[in-house]
Amino acid sequence: MKVRTILSLAARLADREDVASFLKGTTYEADSERELDKFLDCYRIVEQDIAVNYLALTKREIAEAENGTVSLSSLSRAVVNVLRVESERGEGLRYRLFPDRIETRRGKCAIVYTYLPEDKNPEDDCELLRQIPPAVIAYGVVCEYYTMNGLYDEAATFDKKYKDGLIASCAVSPKRRMEARKWL
Repeated sequence: MKVRTILSLAARLADREDVASFLKGTTYEADSERELDKFLDCYRIVEQDIAVNYLALTKREIAEAENGTVSLSSLSRAVVNVLRVESERGEGLRYRLFPDRIETRRGKCAIVYTYLPEDKNPEDDCELLRQIPPAVIAYGVVCEYYTMNGLYDEAATFDKKYKDGLIASCAVSPKRRMEARKWL
């Protein structure tokens, strides 16, 4: 799903039909374009919030450890946390993490890390839709939009919907079950 669709839903929830129709391309007003930029900024804030606080985006990337070091800037995404370093066969490797690099053994290795999503434009795909419904993201966008415009009571309403939706979406139902006791 495109970011444009989520922004359109958020604009309708915030009662900004002018922005929703601007996203569809049916009307053009300079005010609508400014408001769309605000909605897009709010979307970026919400996406970062979800990625850092609720749903870690993970990536596994093969890197060459020249002289036993891998520069974090050489990885394709902005690293938040390194989860593990593996050999090419998937065996865990010892490593030391520094602010700008990872030290491990020489050769190829796989680095598994969490990352921040890149800033999106309306035509980009949303990375969070595997677990988070579009309506929940739209609630967060509307909450940020209202907060940005000083409408704190309305923002509180959408903040509750946003947080409840996130908790419900990110909750893992426990599959562990204790077996019934048996006589030996």
